[in-house]
Amino acid sequence: LQATKKPFQFKQGLDERLLTDEKCEILFQSKYDGDYIFAFDNIKDYDLIHSKLKVIRKHTDSTQIKFYVLCGFESTDATDIANTFKRISLLQEYSCCPYIMRYKNKDEKPYLTSKWSSIYVSLARWCNQPALFKKHSFREFIIKNQEQIKTSGYISTPYKIMLEFEKEYPDIAAQYFGRKYQSIN
Repeated sequence: LQATKKPFQFKQGLDERLLTDEKCEILFQSKYDGDYIFAFDNIKDYDLIHSKLKVIRKHTDSTQIKFYVLCGFESTDATDIANTFKRISLLQEYSCCPYIMRYKNKDEKPYLTSKWSSIYVSLARWCNQPALFKKHSFREFIIKNQEQIKTSGYISTPYKIMLEFEKEYPDIAAQYFGRKYQSIN
């Protein structure tokens, strides 16, 4: 591919666990077309992903790096939400975009029965729109949506649930709700 100088694209995610300096050099010097997509599905991989992000950033300053972030798989509680935000925050630090994947199987969508279902939906709406994600923190995104419907006197469910979550888990909210995407450029 490098010899032909033809653009190419992978139609599935790449396994960042296999990245080395040599592989990154080849990958990022090729004529790749589109987003480089990886996965960050498990908080247990935090240190590994962190080290691979450092390797990636040694070889490229591309802002077209995206990670699938699975949530609501092991649980749909505050711990899962905190772990999801922790993964998002690491990606923000390295100018990468998350793409929220809410767990579902053929019979159910556990996040929909969670007390915090609105948080899961709002996370996907925020993260899965890179232009909004790069511009606003989670809190700003929720408030901006609330302001758009304020004239009707209606308080949106995402706004109410964000405030409720913040009241119940102030440390999680303080740590993550105001964090923003860090641009490399």
